[in-house]
Amino acid sequence: MSSAAAKIDPAYDFLGRLAEQEKAAATVEAKTHEAYKGARRDRLNNNWDPAAASGDTGILESVDLLTRRVRDLCRNDAILRNALQKLITLVIGTGINVYSDAKRPGGDPFDDFADEADEEFLQWAETEADVSGRLSWFEMQQLAYREMLEAGSPMLLRCQSNASDRSVPLCYQLLESEQLDTTKDRPAGGKQNKIVGGIEVDRLNRPVNYWLFDAHPHDTLTPYTTQSQPVPAARVTHLFYPFRISQTVGVTWFNPVMQSARDCDLMVGNELTAGSIASMFTAVHKTEYGNASGLDDGTDDEDQWGNPKLRLGKGTVVTGSPRDEFEVIESKRPNKDMAPFVDLLMTLIAMGSGISVLRLMGRYDRTSYSAARASHLDDQAFVTPLQNHVGRQLVLPVRRAHNDQAAAMGLYRCVTPAEYRRHKRRLSRFDVYGPGREQIDPEKETDGATARCRAGLSNIIIENARAGRHWKRVLRGKRRAEVFAASIGTTIDLSKQQGGNSNDQRSLPAPEGEEEIEHEEER
Repeated sequence: MSSAAAKIDPAYDFLGRLAEQEKAAATVEAKTHEAYKGARRDRLNNNWDPAAASGDTGILESVDLLTRRVRDLCRNDAILRNALQKLITLVIGTGINVYSDAKRPGGDPFDDFADEADEEFLQWAETEADVSGRLSWFEMQQLAYREMLEAGSPMLLRCQSNASDRSVPLCYQLLESEQLDTTKDRPAGGKQNKIVGGIEVDRLNRPVNYWLFDAHPHDTLTPYTTQSQPVPAARVTHLFYPFRISQTVGVTWFNPVMQSARDCDLMVGNELTAGSIASMFTAVHKTEYGNASGLDDGTDDEDQWGNPKLRLGKGTVVTGSPRDEFEVIESKRPNKDMAPFVDLLMTLIAMGSGISVLRLMGRYDRTSYSAARASHLDDQAFVTPLQNHVGRQLVLPVRRAHNDQAAAMGLYRCVTPAEYRRHKRRLSRFDVYGPGREQIDPEKETDGATARCRAGLSNIIIENARAGRHWKRVLRGKRRAEVFAASIGTTIDLSKQQGGNSNDQRSLPAPEGEEEIEHEEER
């Protein structure tokens, strides 16, 4: 060892090597540090390490308890029940309608067939859609969407009924999510398909069979067996909203807001309980000798422990010496900080549910017209994709099935069954209309719609669709009303009462020919 090395202080040498090691470790850590801040580990979030899971795996690991909890909240919690009903009203309303847009071989509208097809379907939808005969097709839409929000996977099972009073045998049975047999789940292997959440899918993830219990597994009054049967996917219309690409089964919409709803319910309940207890009259009478005495109400009644009974009422008199003290304990309820807390929780619930706070709480007295309209438009923009989703997954398949069966049975006068089969693609075109939204200011919004049509920014088809109406039916109804008014010697004045011009009606497209009107009236 050199003399210079021998002169180095051992303590200094140790600290120097430690500093070099720490510098090297920091360099390595910097190279491996997560680029996204949310993925970094520190003392505050080191325990936040959720397991990785596909969409289906995450659902199936949680679905049993999750569904039971959310069903309980939707039954008993006022806030979540209100959010559920608001979403059903916004997305389904009185029902999503589907109208025929059939075309002739040259591409022109085939109105005669469209009228027949729409009329036959609406009659079937009102009285024949439900196999049990209890619900109309539009009520089945509401119930199916409610089930999708609560549990994730409602199903329509296609059935046949040969009752003599039916127009077509086609009908449907609504099934709840719990009727899927998840015990059949298995991985794909060899010649067998994968089954996930009770749904058998092929290698392209297309449903092949649905393994269904013949009765609800939680129904204590219906004979139930633990054996399920595979039902071909062609018979099942499955409505679910995918939140991830790797998702085959549905999950409740309200998972993000369940805790907030329960917290709000518990807080309000606890506050009410505390307020009730604190509202009871409490008084302390401090005597000179330290003995508790009651308020003198003219009696000397005592309880079983010798304490004087206290009766409060008009004319109550307190007795004691000048040196005694009498103190009334006053309640601090209601808690002045509770209202902001409730507003915060309501905001979180509205955000998680996807609807505006204004619509969830219904406190229009606290807002302005501009804020209410902005909230209204925001809700409409949110629900339009959801309406399109329900239209594609639930409503259109049912309408197409009815179209096919009605044509096969010869219910249409305009086409034969053979012609329908030959031109099925052109005759199975449809327009889907969601429920119309109410106008905040009908006059202003109607004037705005008229102005958009005049400026070429819109047309009567688009404006009627926004209101949930079919433009042909609106024009035909208008023309029929005018014809009837003329037949009884009167007219319908549609001009504005204040400085309006009756020629405003000219901006609307001309109604269709008299032959179609007469045909509609005959029907």
